[in-house]
Amino acid sequence: MRNIVISAVAVLVLGAVSAQAGTEKEVVVYYGDLNVATPDGAQVLQTRVQVASAEVCGYKPANADIAATQAFKACSGAAEARALKTLPFNLAARIENKDEVVATR
Repeated sequence: MRNIVISAVAVLVLGAVSAQAGTEKEVVVYYGDLNVATPDGAQVLQTRVQVASAEVCGYKPANADIAATQAFKACSGAAEARALKTLPFNLAARIENKDEVVATR
């Protein structure tokens, strides 16, 4: 029997945008189909997380609304950072094709 591993990261917003609505929104980003050990695969995952972060924050408002744009950027940036912290590897290092430090003494 074949084992299937589902790799996912949840993008969750707990900031001011969701507090105003009185709800929390979560989007699960699957990456089991990607080879995240390569820069290309890691970049695809980064893009998926960015899109999910935008989704949980209500998507980017019109540029004319400066306050809403700033709130969106803060919300999506925080959601993306929270999601990336849950990954069991350093996504930025993989995108840049740098060696990760797994353990130090």
